[in-house]
Amino acid sequence: MIYVPDRRLHLPPPTKIELATIPMLGALVEIGAWDRNGRLFHQKREPSRSPVKQFLQWLCLHIQGVTITITETDGTTTAVAPGTGVMDGMAALNDDTHGIVIGTGSTAVDITDSKLATQILQGSTSLKMVYNADGGDIDVTVADPNCTFAKWRNFNNNSGASITVAETGIYVRISSYVINLCIVRDIPTAVAVPDGGGCYVKYTLKITE
Repeated sequence: MIYVPDRRLHLPPPTKIELATIPMLGALVEIGAWDRNGRLFHQKREPSRSPVKQFLQWLCLHIQGVTITITETDGTTTAVAPGTGVMDGMAALNDDTHGIVIGTGSTAVDITDSKLATQILQGSTSLKMVYNADGGDIDVTVADPNCTFAKWRNFNNNSGASITVAETGIYVRISSYVINLCIVRDIPTAVAVPDGGGCYVKYTLKITE
């Protein structure tokens, strides 16, 4: 059974009080999980505290106009030049190479992480989950003093057993190089996703005056 909830099952948008707890440039990560009957039994939103090295390298190479060697999610290193490539974080159905990704690893985040510790891969066999297409806002929302946008993704567990989601992240594809970079890795509150059920992950990114 594949059950895909729509965005109406997400928690209400973050309040100004919630957003005020996040630094000037930051994010919130939200996870919801449902059982095989579609009953949503878990929802939690908490600060995302873990943009990693590749995020700042991407900004640096474009702002400073320099070529920087960046580590890809597969461990390969590539020299990326300024002014080239689009950062694409919107993956299609069954694509686990970029977009929002999930994993079972609980290793503490290190600023130099270039991938999740143990990514849950795409599939319907043991320890795998179905990756739905990424969704997200088409523009930013300004609610003074904050400016935000959200992106989300649903995952279905048809593996035959429960899988605990313990880490989340955002991988982006650099189009001209056809490489994938991890720009965010988080260790949110873990949730066991039952067989026949699923989960969603939603990131709300924001800047504040």
